[in-house]
Amino acid sequence: NPLSFFCTLIFQPPYIKVTPYMGQWLSNAVEFHGPAERHGVLKGCFYSNPETLMGYVDKNMMEGEVLYASGRLHWIIFSKAIAFSAAAAVLLLFALALHMGENQDTAQGTFTLGFISLFPAIWYGIEALIRRQSTELAVTSKRVIAKFGFIRRSTIEINHSKVESFHVDQSVLGRMLGFGTLNINGTGGGITPIPNITDPLGFRRRAIEAIDDSQKRSST
Repeated sequence: NPLSFFCTLIFQPPYIKVTPYMGQWLSNAVEFHGPAERHGVLKGCFYSNPETLMGYVDKNMMEGEVLYASGRLHWIIFSKAIAFSAAAAVLLLFALALHMGENQDTAQGTFTLGFISLFPAIWYGIEALIRRQSTELAVTSKRVIAKFGFIRRSTIEINHSKVESFHVDQSVLGRMLGFGTLNINGTGGGITPIPNITDPLGFRRRAIEAIDDSQKRSST
């Protein structure tokens, strides 16, 4: 079902969290297959689409490394595509109404304008979809990983010991819709901003929990 696939793609949960304790009550709910299962990542983890994992993160997991939380870009990045699509729909419907009212000249011009508006809608939609699918943000039991780009790739990997803090910037609209910019502050003053992250406060909380848990295990 293409509509179901599109909705899953756009509204997929922003993060997943894996802990050894979740398997007690979720292991029968979801079963996962693929490379990540060999890393002990998947069983007992609630995820809406178990067959679609984070490609770069999954392929570069070290032995014994566990995925604690992952982040996604918010659907707000589709705002330009949505705006042009809405404008095209309004113009095409108006053109249809004019055509039924036998105002042929105005209907033809309105239809042409609406049809032209579909091109930037498709362009911005594909651009946003590629950006969303090619951006990965994850916290594992050892590292914080950020990956950007599809053909031209940029990756950032920071060990837990090198992470000083996570800072979140949210506008009024961002607070209303649940998105914001996540800044990863590393030792030495390095700052990695990642804009338009879904539920940045929730991701920050889970990332801090993962790092604290990792540090406790390493100290024992």
